This record gives sequence, structure tokens and C-alpha cells, in this order.
Amino acid sequence: MSLAPNKAFAKASLSFRFLVSGSVILILAAVCLGVWVGRKIEAGVVQNYGTAAALYFESLVPQIPFLQSPFDTLPPDAKTELTRIFVDGILRERIVTYKVWSRDGTILASFDRTLEDKTFPVSDALTRAWDGEVTADYEFVELHAETDGASIALPLLGVYVPIRNLETGEVTSVFEIYQRAEELIDDISKARRQTWLVVFAVFLASGGLLFGIVHAGSRLIETQQLRLRRQLRENTELKDRVIEAARRSTAQTDRVMRRIGLDLHDGVAQHLSLIALRLEGAGLAKSEDAEIVRTAVVNAMSELRAISRGLALPDIDNLTPSEIVARAVEDHTKAFGSNVTFSTGNDPSYDIGLPTKSALYRVTQELLANSFKHAHADTVDVTLRQTPDALQLLVSDDGVGFDTDTRTLRPDGGQGLTGITDRLVSLGGAIDIRSAPGKGTTVTVTLPHEGAPL
Repeated sequence: MSLAPNKAFAKASLSFRFLVSGSVILILAAVCLGVWVGRKIEAGVVQNYGTAAALYFESLVPQIPFLQSPFDTLPPDAKTELTRIFVDGILRERIVTYKVWSRDGTILASFDRTLEDKTFPVSDALTRAWDGEVTADYEFVELHAETDGASIALPLLGVYVPIRNLETGEVTSVFEIYQRAEELIDDISKARRQTWLVVFAVFLASGGLLFGIVHAGSRLIETQQLRLRRQLRENTELKDRVIEAARRSTAQTDRVMRRIGLDLHDGVAQHLSLIALRLEGAGLAKSEDAEIVRTAVVNAMSELRAISRGLALPDIDNLTPSEIVARAVEDHTKAFGSNVTFSTGNDPSYDIGLPTKSALYRVTQELLANSFKHAHADTVDVTLRQTPDALQLLVSDDGVGFDTDTRTLRPDGGQGLTGITDRLVSLGGAIDIRSAPGKGTTVTVTLPHEGAPL
């Protein structure tokens, strides 16, 4: 089954989704409530009809003296009297059939004489009637014509009527009478229609009000979402401009630092070297003052070369990311003699810009220096992973570790991890540091790039 309709529904407005789902829920709720209320109203109408029939029948009781005393059997004259009342008398147009019940479920008298003196299981309705309660129900009965065999379904209202003694209130007998119920069926149908109309009108009005509230809220949410998307788009564009400006600034700074380093190496260092040669050529090399000057000149030259090497990046313009990291590892190993292993997967290399190359080299250089100088690590593992969107550099050591919640600037005034973080953030990158005292350190650096595969 296709998921396209589900996706389309999920992307629809809040008001539309409420309209669909709310309509289903409201319709189901209206149907359940309508059925329940309809049944209650139907039961009430039937009971009212039954009560009315019972009251009418009880009004005739004073005219039937033998009903005022309890009896287990009916003499023939009593049965004749009942026939006169129900068949030939004033009840013949209302009562279709009747039964007179005893407490044990025996029919003492009936319109159908074949049922008399037969015993049936005592029903719940009969028990309630002997307890003094009027019970009523209706059913459709098939009546067959004796001549042509035709039949008709006639609705009948069955009522169990308890007959009481007028003086003591004791139930002396129970009549089960059936009367035609066409008016009852019409009233029930009318009550059902009115119930359904009222229920659906109430639910429709409630649903309309709720939809109006949800629609207004949906419009407000959509307006706020559009405003937030616009602001996010503006912020993203501003962030991209800031990152691009930081890349240009980084590239310009690297060029200036490289120029300063070259000038120190080729200018001031050469002049100091010339001074040392002149001192020896002038014949002053053996004097104490000359030795002091010569030592100072040599130290100055060494410091200048170290400074120039620190300021000037190696020639990394034409190197791939993995070659840049390998170069940083090689330079560190030569300078400090550390045990560093470098690995890279089979990821394709990307032609990244100079600012990203510079940051990759400097970050690798600084992390390795931290592992050697501060972590006192014996082994360091460096891994480079490359994706179409970013470079991921992992540097892990077995050093002393530290508490990442309390890291600050280096005691010697250097920027350390703070400087690395600032450099990465300016280029849109990020750094994740995992460390604990005595458990080593793992640093994960992410540098985004827009380079093309080489």
C-alpha cells in the first residue's frame, strides 16, 4: 500500500487534519450517543404506553369482584366473565389477547383456551409483575387469514398488569394483555427522528465551533512558522556570510603570517648570520666579549628560525586533506619524537579551500602538541574521515586526561583548546572533547567544506 496519502495528510494544515479526524470522531460519537438515547427514549415510550394501558385496565377492576381475592384456579363463571369483558365488552377494540397468570407460571385463563392450565417457566417480567411492577414491551406478530392464507405483521404492545386488592394493596393476580400498537410505533419513530436530529445538530454545532477555534489557531501557527522560516533563512544567510568572511580573514592572516615568517627567516636571520661571520673575520672570536656576542647571535638566529617556522605554514596549497594531516603528523614526530599513528579510510579526497586546509593543519598540530606537552601521552592515534559535506578528525591519546567541565586557558597563556574552538566556530565547524582524569582524551573535530571530489 502506498504511503503517499499518509504523507499528504501529515503535510496538510492543522485545521484540515482536525476537520478529517474530528469529523470521524464526532460522527462515531454522535452515532453512539444517538443509539443510546434512542433506546432510552424507546424504552420510556413503551413503558409509558404500558403504564397507561395498565391504569386503564385497573380502572375496571372494581367491576370484576373475583379479582379482589387471591386465587389458584378460576371457576367457569369467572372465565365467562373475562370473555365477556375482553371479547364481547368494552375492551374488545383495544385488547387483542390476554392471559391470567398464577405465581408458578400457570395460565389460569386465556383468549386461547388451548393454553389454559398449562405451566411455563416464570419469566423476569412475570416475577416483577407479581412484585407490583408494570412491565411492557412490543413485538411484531404474524397474523394469518383463515380463508386465503394471507398474513400481516401486526405490532402488539404486551403489558404485565399486577391486580391489587383495593383495601390491602396486595397483588392478587397478574394479567398479560396485548393491544394494538400502531400509535406506539409512530410515536417511537417520531421520537427517534427527533433524537437523531437533535444529536447531530448539537454535534454539528460543536464541531463547527471547535473547527473555528482550531482553524484560527492553525492560521496563527502557520503565520508564525512562515515568520520563523524567514528569520531562519535570514540567519542562515548571515551565518554563511560570517563564515565566508572568517575564511577570507583566515586566508589573509595565514598569508601575512607566512610573509612575516619568510621575512624573519630571509631578512633578520641572514643579517644575524652575517654579523656572526664578521665577528670571526675581524679576529674577535677568541675574546670573552666576542664569545658572548657570538652565542647571543646564534641563540637569536635559532629563536628567529623557530618563530618563522611557527608563523609560516608549510606548502599545503596543493595537498589533499589526508596529505595535510599526514604532513602535520610528520612535522610533529620530527619535532617531538612522539609515537603517533595516522589512518584514513578509503573515502574520496576533496579539493577544499585554503582556509579549511590551514585550519585542518593548525588544529592537528595543536592537538598533537597538547597530547605531548600536557597529556604526556605515550601513544596518539589520528584518524581522518571525509564525507561530501565535512571532514572529521579524531585524535585519541592515552594520556593523563582532564576534567572537561573545568578546562580553562593554558597556564602558559596559550589558547589551547579554546583557540581551536574559536578557529573551528569561525569556519562553521565544531569540536567534541571526551576525557576524564586518568583515562586519556578523545577529540573529534568536524570541519564543513564545499569542495569537489578529486
